[in-house]
Amino acid sequence: MSFLRAFLQNKRDHFLLVGLVLLAWWPISTFQFVPKWDNIDCYLPYRYFVSWSELNGQLPLWNPFQHMGYPAYSDMQNGMYNPFVQLLMLCGGYSPTSLMIELLSYTVLAALGAYQLSGLFVSGRIPRFVIGISYGLSGFMLGTSQIMIFLAGAAFLPWILYHFWLLLRNGHRRNLLLAGIFTALEVTVASPAYTIVLVYLLFGLTVINLWMDRKVVVQRLLKRWAWQLPLLGVLLILLLLPYVISVLDFLPYFGRADQLEYGPYLLQNPFDFHSWFSFVYPYPTLANSKWFEATDMTMRSAYFGWLPFLFCLFSLRFLKEKKVVFLWLGVAIFTLIAAGGSTPVYRLIYEIPGFGLFRHPSLFRAHLILCMALLAGIGLERWMQSQKQGLFKWILISFLGLTILIFAWSSLHPFTNDLKELFSWHEPTSDWKPHFMKSYFLLNTVVILLLGLIGLWILWKGRSAKWFVIITVLDLLIYSQITLPATVYSPYKRIDYESYFHSLSDSADQQSAIKPYKELVENYEPIMMGIWRNTATYHKSLTFDGHNQTQFKGFNVVEQNGGLELAKENPLFYEISERIDLKKDTLRRANCLWQVDDKLLINKDTLQISDPVIGYNQFSVKADNPSKRSDLLILNQNFHKGWSAKLNGKPLKIHRANDAFMAVEIPATSKGMVIFNFDAPVWRMSLWIGAFSWMLCVILLFWKRRTNTN
Repeated sequence: MSFLRAFLQNKRDHFLLVGLVLLAWWPISTFQFVPKWDNIDCYLPYRYFVSWSELNGQLPLWNPFQHMGYPAYSDMQNGMYNPFVQLLMLCGGYSPTSLMIELLSYTVLAALGAYQLSGLFVSGRIPRFVIGISYGLSGFMLGTSQIMIFLAGAAFLPWILYHFWLLLRNGHRRNLLLAGIFTALEVTVASPAYTIVLVYLLFGLTVINLWMDRKVVVQRLLKRWAWQLPLLGVLLILLLLPYVISVLDFLPYFGRADQLEYGPYLLQNPFDFHSWFSFVYPYPTLANSKWFEATDMTMRSAYFGWLPFLFCLFSLRFLKEKKVVFLWLGVAIFTLIAAGGSTPVYRLIYEIPGFGLFRHPSLFRAHLILCMALLAGIGLERWMQSQKQGLFKWILISFLGLTILIFAWSSLHPFTNDLKELFSWHEPTSDWKPHFMKSYFLLNTVVILLLGLIGLWILWKGRSAKWFVIITVLDLLIYSQITLPATVYSPYKRIDYESYFHSLSDSADQQSAIKPYKELVENYEPIMMGIWRNTATYHKSLTFDGHNQTQFKGFNVVEQNGGLELAKENPLFYEISERIDLKKDTLRRANCLWQVDDKLLINKDTLQISDPVIGYNQFSVKADNPSKRSDLLILNQNFHKGWSAKLNGKPLKIHRANDAFMAVEIPATSKGMVIFNFDAPVWRMSLWIGAFSWMLCVILLFWKRRTNTN
């Protein structure tokens, strides 16, 4: 009992952080309402397919149900390499409830990670707690919650920075293991954009560390790093081996592997000067205003509390400290990068390897907020230690004076009906709708003034700094309740979604194998409210449609040259009746061949096919070719080297046909079962190596802990 009591005492801040985050996210943490938009439409069906395959004793190698098939094991967004996701899948399969638990895990990990990282910058509990709660309930975590892979990147980022920095400083084996584990988690579950940025961040930390210790024996540091950093690289390769091999397998076919053209698509959703006032006024970012037309509502806010923002400004007084200088340098860099095309800087950043592969510059708000939250903690701690606290009083008074002026401006032309609706309580089951920008300004100003006057009273009375924590917590809790209906949860009950999932068939829709693709749409009945994409994956039915970043180059080609329209005229399997010139013959008709990677002859209308079957990583069909000449059979799925084909057990060569799909020659006077199998033998072997590496890391961490306690 004494050990448990001591543990709870030492971890009370951690438990309080977790409790506050779960309280702020109450519609999700109480499992009442489902998350919004991309989480339900994209990440849930990706994970659902992986779960469905594994529950049926199969590896999720090929998903045939979206975009005419894609290699699910190469999907960088389905979480199949994330140990946390795999654990959730073991609990009866991945469901909407699993998605909610995963989403909550990232928000909690973000707050705890920022608290952990703060120990490198401040020592007091109060500043560290403010840093943790400010980052964990920031505008990035709440506003961008629909893109779960962005939240995952923000969640693991502080943990990686913390353990990597300690590895550079003291070379402890535990930090090496944890730096490797958290980096592997970020790579496998977060957006690839975070991985690209992380490489540069870790390189920058290494350079900074060398610069800070330039007066000590650099030779000794380099001697230690000479084996530590390569060992970290080896550890990452072992942990990420299945992931890396799956990406390399798909790289020759990947339609998004090339640098994006510098233009509107790449620069979509910047955190430009229109959104900068969200540092203090986050509520207006929810308005449907032309002021924000360049950036989606979910990408606008960088709020982390107005009081921490003031303490962040207060930290400018301590620019003589190295860590303050480096953090403000980070603020400047990430502000400019996050602004995207609004400044000339991003054009230069675009030329850095990797930075032209992803869009949404506003994702850098996570890095920006983390730097500013750390500065806020430093400013708060220095204020608590300072005997002369007048400067911050005047900062607060000036801020409140400006807030009063904004309040007066917001009150000049009040929108009575809109204000009434905004201030009135809405049932969580009702649809959220935006309000006028001035109404949000007025509400935001009222909240700031009420909390600001309390803060001013605290300063004049010389009360404990704990009251500033209370003000910050109240502020962020109020902000979260205003933001949640807009960006976090849908007014649809989780229990209804679970019932919908339980009603889904456990077997593939074989009827879809005999229908032309043009009849196979993305959305299938029954459609749940809030789900409007990728329902074909839920119903396990073929479709040419869907939304997924795992895009084939060949599929992109037929989308552009019109070949897809001809391919949609055919079902899963079909025979060739004529060869056409795609550029000259634009009539939409079935059974056409316009491209094949070998010179193959066409034997018109002789091949008889029947009984197509959709299997796990497999397709089969009965074929009968009574002719004395061979004939072509087309499989209307994307071409990939992992496919093999056999007729009655005898191998058939697979040809790339019609730019994106597959063809085999059925020999003359032959009939039987044609079976297409998809496999990745090298990847299968890497799974064992990766699993063993994860187990070994956990054992070493546990063993080290036992050694320390003894």
